[in-house]
Amino acid sequence: MADKKRSVPGGAVKKKKKKPSLFRKVFWHTGSYGEYLDTLDNKGGIDIAFLMIVLVLLIIGLLMMYSASYPQAIYERTAENMRTPEFYFFKQLRAAAVGLGAMIVLTNIPYHFLQKPVVTIIAYFLCVVLLVLVLVMGQTINGATRWLLGFQPSEVAKPILVVMLAMIMSVEHKERHNPDGTLDKKTMQGAKFWSTIALPILVMGVVAGLLFAEPHLSACIIVGVVCLVMMFMGGADYFQFGLLLVIVVVVGLGGMMLLSALGYDYIGTRFNSWLNTFDPQYSDETLQIRNSLIAIGSGGWFGVGFGQSRQKYLYLPEPQNDFIFAITVEELGFMGGMIIVLLFILLLVCGINIAGNAPDKFGMLLVTGLTTQLFLQFLMNVLVVTNGMPNTGVSLPFFSYGGTALAIQLAEVGLILNVSRYRKREQPPEEKPAEPERAPRPREAVRVPRHRG
Repeated sequence: MADKKRSVPGGAVKKKKKKPSLFRKVFWHTGSYGEYLDTLDNKGGIDIAFLMIVLVLLIIGLLMMYSASYPQAIYERTAENMRTPEFYFFKQLRAAAVGLGAMIVLTNIPYHFLQKPVVTIIAYFLCVVLLVLVLVMGQTINGATRWLLGFQPSEVAKPILVVMLAMIMSVEHKERHNPDGTLDKKTMQGAKFWSTIALPILVMGVVAGLLFAEPHLSACIIVGVVCLVMMFMGGADYFQFGLLLVIVVVVGLGGMMLLSALGYDYIGTRFNSWLNTFDPQYSDETLQIRNSLIAIGSGGWFGVGFGQSRQKYLYLPEPQNDFIFAITVEELGFMGGMIIVLLFILLLVCGINIAGNAPDKFGMLLVTGLTTQLFLQFLMNVLVVTNGMPNTGVSLPFFSYGGTALAIQLAEVGLILNVSRYRKREQPPEEKPAEPERAPRPREAVRVPRHRG
């Protein structure tokens, strides 16, 4: 085998430089960013605590989904459709297997390929196309058009939007100078405003507008809050960010009043039914909430026992979906519910730790966005189930029935674990050159005074 090494003047041996592959050209960064990647240290060790928390939540979620879903599966059995009690459980189990496979793959592919603009922009464009198609030819269930060919494009839109925002906000702007050599602060501030506030709002606004048209209010809230958190962490100017918050509140309240005046009462009905939960006028809209509160109250401190829930027997509509937490508290009690809440809080803490130790701004923003999305979705679900906020139709991560949502959530976990594997390579301390030894100073002759006798 021919030796690829060649000698250079001075006796040194230089390796022949390899040409980058087609995959590296399309999905990887070359040039200065490629040199930056060489400064990263892949230790191969993922954040075990984060992984274990996710696996525990997944196992508990699958068990509770089985317990909450089998009465519904038996009720839906017909002569043409002979469903077994494990119908929903097996479908969720298959989705979990797909999600775990995606998690393993995404854990081992360096996350920096997502920072390639061509990859992220194409994914974002396809996401927008799917959200448009679901409005045109999607399936409408319970007054909401969210399903396209058996899956919800809104679930795919959340992580893609996070990646897009992280890519935009992690762009580093070169210093620009005036003709006299001084720093052009005005131009630099304009570029920072564009990358940390203006462009993220535009990118998020397109997705949020399409989600609102479905309507999917909970997804709109989630993508909006995630965008705001990422802008704050991405280095947005405090004054501009505070002004943006004021504008968002004013526009949001004004928009709700305008839609109510135009006869679009979707939001108004949800809000009024939340304020008047036990009013007979809203008995149909508050059926789930009232039975959810009954289930939670029936659980007591330690629950009625696994599989022993009474509210899941057609009292609480679709208990395997958004209100699975109510069945969980009924069977496992207040203590079981608090353990699940604690696990999600630990998930948030571990995610913050991973983001804080990320080797670059893109990794930090990626983990921040994905962790915020998962925790915010959990928080909103618990608030809805306990009547702490209006019913917006938000699922509980790793628990609620839904193959698309579960597979995407596990894929997001894979990206977070991927970032946890990388960190800045520690540079060895520079050795200072030894100072030359100084020659000893000659001793001065001591003059002895003469005494005159």
